[in-house]
This record gives sequence, C-alpha cells and structure tokens, in this order.
Amino acid sequence: MQPSRSHVIAELKRWAFEPTDLERRIAERIRELEVQTVPRADQSTLFGMEPAACWRNSSLLASRDPSGRTKVANGWLVDAGSRCYVRHAVVDYEEGLICVTPMPIPNATIPFIRDDNLQHDGKLGFTYWGETLTGVGVRADPEAFLKRNRIRLRDIGRGVSLNKVLHPDYGLEN
Repeated sequence: MQPSRSHVIAELKRWAFEPTDLERRIAERIRELEVQTVPRADQSTLFGMEPAACWRNSSLLASRDPSGRTKVANGWLVDAGSRCYVRHAVVDYEEGLICVTPMPIPNATIPFIRDDNLQHDGKLGFTYWGETLTGVGVRADPEAFLKRNRIRLRDIGRGVSLNKVLHPDYGLEN
C-alpha cells in the first residue's frame, strides 16, 4: 500500500527542520552503535497493534508478560533510502528483539540500532536522548538530506510519480 501524496508531502515537511550541532553529535554517536537485523512479527498476529505507535505497542506486549522479562528496547530504525535514523521501539524478549508495529512495507526484517540513551516518557509521547527532547529522528547528513528533500517536494509539485520520487536514489544526481 502506497502512502498518499498529502502524507508524503507532510512527512517531507516534518523532516525539514534546521540542522543543529546536537543532531550531528547524536548522528555520530548512532554511527558508533551496532546495526541489528530485527525480525518483524507476522502482520496477521498483530491484533491491537497500531501503525506509528511503536512505543505503545512494545509497552503493551511487555506489560502482558507475566514473567516480567519482556522489555521495551528503544533505538533507531535505519532508513537507508532517506539516510536518516527514525526513533523506534521494539520488544526485547527471551529469544531476542522483534518489531511488533505494523508497517506498510513488506519487509520481514528491519535495520535497528538499539540506543539506551533514547528514552520514552511513557505518558505524553515525548522521546529524550539523554536529557534532550528529540524530534522525529536524526539525519545522517542534514544538509544533503535537506537538499534531497527540497528536490523531492519540488518534483512532487511538478507531478512526478511518488514511486519515482520515493526511490532511495532519487535526488542524488541533482
């Protein structure tokens, strides 16, 4: 299922914030951490799990474990196509990590970087990296990201197909 044009435009605009030194420091720290290939739960077993609610979903499953050994693992979903790190949470249980959040992508696994510096407040939906409130995520190279973002927004406005604009290499040649 492909997202709507309005959804894509909204997401591109949401990521169009100005670069900061803090974002660069966080990106440097993230690059030092291990990327893990995390399996995704079978979509048919995710009754009650909500898209774009990873912390809620992971917390719900952890709270249902009578042994108390299942925990929430906070970290970053690696979006190689956009070259950014999206804050994300998965379940850490006896057999390892698993993503329980429904996503509109058919992948059986996700690239995930566990980061114990990233914490969710558990109530209002705010995420902190250390003591600092985070936004939607961190861009590996903010300037290059913003350049590609402007190209994508421009070309969507010109009627270029979403399939083309959302290709991981789109905007690299300009």
